[in-house]
Amino acid sequence: MANKHYSMSNIRRIQIKEFTPYKDKVFVTDLEHGEKLTRGGLIVMDDNMKDRGIRPRWARVWAIGPDVKDLEVGHWILIEHGRWTQKITIEFDEGEVEIWGVEYPKSVIMSTEDDPRETAKVSHNRALEFATRKR
Repeated sequence: MANKHYSMSNIRRIQIKEFTPYKDKVFVTDLEHGEKLTRGGLIVMDDNMKDRGIRPRWARVWAIGPDVKDLEVGHWILIEHGRWTQKITIEFDEGEVEIWGVEYPKSVIMSTEDDPRETAKVSHNRALEFATRKR
C-alpha cells in the first residue's frame, strides 16, 4: 500500500488542544459572506467565487501573533477582497471554530471595536421603516 503525502494546504479540519499564532499572523472568524445591505437599503448580491461585484469583507479578530500591536482580539477588521486563506475548522475539546488567516498588515483596510453587522441591521430597519411608512 502506497503512502499518501498530505500537506497543510490539503487540510481543512484539525483537532488540537491549543492554538498559538506566530509573529505577525492574524486569524479571524465570522467572515462576512452572503448578501449585504447598504445604509441606503440597496442589496449587494453575494460575490463569493465570482468575478463581478468584488468587495471588501468584515471579519472578527480571533487570534493574533505577538508582533501584532495595532489590533486586538474581538475587534472587527475590513479585509481587501480575497486576502484571506481558505476556511479551516479547528476542533477543541470545548467545541469547534471556523477561522481564516489574513494577509496582515497588507490587506487590512481598517478596524473597529463595533460589530459592523449591528450597524447594517440598524440601517436595514431604518430603510424598511422609510419604505413602508405611509405618505
